[in-house]
Amino acid sequence: MEIESHQTVAVYPTFAHYDASERAWMVSVRGSVHEPGPNSLRRRLLLKILQKVMRARPEDMESAIFRRRVNGFLQLSEKGKRITVRVGPRVHVLNKKSKRNGHFAGVLRLSDAEVDDLRDANVIRGDWLHFDVITTNGEQRSFPGRVRLVPPTGLSVISDVDDTIKHSNVGRRADMLANTFLRDHQSVPGMSDLYRQWQDEAAVFHYVSSSPWQLFDCLTELCSEHGFPDGTFHLRNIRLRDPTVLRLFIARRWGKRGMIKQILKTFPQRRFILVGDSGEKDPEIYGVMARKYPERVERILIRNVDHRRLDPERCMRVFRDIPGRRWCSFDDPRELAHLAVGGT
Repeated sequence: MEIESHQTVAVYPTFAHYDASERAWMVSVRGSVHEPGPNSLRRRLLLKILQKVMRARPEDMESAIFRRRVNGFLQLSEKGKRITVRVGPRVHVLNKKSKRNGHFAGVLRLSDAEVDDLRDANVIRGDWLHFDVITTNGEQRSFPGRVRLVPPTGLSVISDVDDTIKHSNVGRRADMLANTFLRDHQSVPGMSDLYRQWQDEAAVFHYVSSSPWQLFDCLTELCSEHGFPDGTFHLRNIRLRDPTVLRLFIARRWGKRGMIKQILKTFPQRRFILVGDSGEKDPEIYGVMARKYPERVERILIRNVDHRRLDPERCMRVFRDIPGRRWCSFDDPRELAHLAVGGT
């Protein structure tokens, strides 16, 4: 089935990796297809529950911020949609159609010669390949996307989002939901300065979070407004009508482990710094990854949050068998200003 006129496509920033045996770049394309959902009784009841959990006033639920943030959760996912991608002069059709949750994924193969041509045509700018998901039903609509061409060697930073670069207060459910749906996003002071310093040293950034894809636009706005480096995003999908909605961000971070493992496996020659916070399971997840990939994970940096600081007992448990020089906790990002990642 083709994408219809009342349906839209969200395209997420991903990465491409170089396959030396194929002498080609493998370009990952990801996104979702959706359409506006009906104002059903179930939807109204769930919004009432969300209002109660957030302890929100009726006027809060009518605010522009809330309407924009909640909109992605209220849309209907579209399965079985054929995805057509235009890269420069060429058109590609992904092998698989969109899934039940509306998400689609595919890989495009671009030869060295094609990549050179795309650079000359300014389709690749600053190592970002720009493309469009297009409709083929005569409407000539397009939805822009981009992919970071990540070299086989170098340094990558895998960064959590909530309570690492963005104030969320995940430890308090009502406050966390209010920060998610009702309030302006606030970045953690000093983190964007630190990340830009690492960007100047040629680091590539991957933002890996259990925040839902429906908040992707808001999170990219936060990164843009506060000067965080461009990076790939790796989030999870959840629907407001699902019974798990009121457990948003609660006991959720082990799902990040698979995302991080996939990045590490895709780039076996790159070095990695893992940045997270002490509030939930980042230290535990990162400790597992460092033990599994001891030659790859060079540093683990954990931001202390007030409701659950990284105490010595927890450090001994989660960072066992990991040399002390390879991990540390911090309260202020300025404590890490001396860290010259280009030479790690």
